[in-house]
Amino acid sequence: LLSLEDEDIDLKPDFDEMGGGVSYAPGSSASSESKPPLKAVAPATAKDAPQPKESSEIPRDSGRAPRRRNQPGDAFTPALRDAMAKEITLVFENAVSNGTTSFAQLLTSNTSYINRDLATLYGVAAPATDFAPTQLPDNRRGILTRAAFLSVHAHPQTPSQVLRGKAVREQLLCDLIPPPPAGVERNVPVAANQTSQEAVDAHTSVQPCAGCHQWLDPIGYAFNAYDNIGRYREMEHGKAIHVQGEIVKGPLSPLPGKFHGPYGFAQ
Repeated sequence: LLSLEDEDIDLKPDFDEMGGGVSYAPGSSASSESKPPLKAVAPATAKDAPQPKESSEIPRDSGRAPRRRNQPGDAFTPALRDAMAKEITLVFENAVSNGTTSFAQLLTSNTSYINRDLATLYGVAAPATDFAPTQLPDNRRGILTRAAFLSVHAHPQTPSQVLRGKAVREQLLCDLIPPPPAGVERNVPVAANQTSQEAVDAHTSVQPCAGCHQWLDPIGYAFNAYDNIGRYREMEHGKAIHVQGEIVKGPLSPLPGKFHGPYGFAQ
């Protein structure tokens, strides 16, 4: 789910090719094939699970992390990237070392470990000591609302309901979504009077995209209130952002259900 490494900050102006989303410049966002069968992925065994590390590196998932590019005034810096990685490492390390912590708490707890850079990003007061335990607002409940997850599963300049939904669908719900068919248009422009969700939905709600995006986008809606580096916002282009999501049943995923925001999904 989480991967931040030096190679993720990249000066090239191209977009990651993992999947769908929105782009304001030449790039790509994947649409998916029309209703192919989902494939099941067996969960890893305990001995295969990556162990927490002292370094700022997070164990890589099976997909490539989105590239980042720095521009004048860009808030995504090497220092912030390292803080994101350290935060999520400490969350997991403390969960593993605390015998009373459950997996559910990783998805619902608002206790975290931040420094001044992350405090600014999250809009909270910085702790007196860097990476001391800190209570975050309710919009930061669980690891899926932390900047590490949100920035990895986004495009360099825009968030992606598709990449975030795909990460949850494949890595938490154990379903595998086939790649998009060749030749599908992946560049989704956003008009000045549109939200990112409106632009992507208009592109992916028709065939050949709709068959697979029904399993991705409704989950990704929950994370649309977070921008490409995980900053929280409630408006986009002067319009309210909607975070009502839905799980559409897959072969191994739970029964379908609707939810509101990341905390609603976690519950």
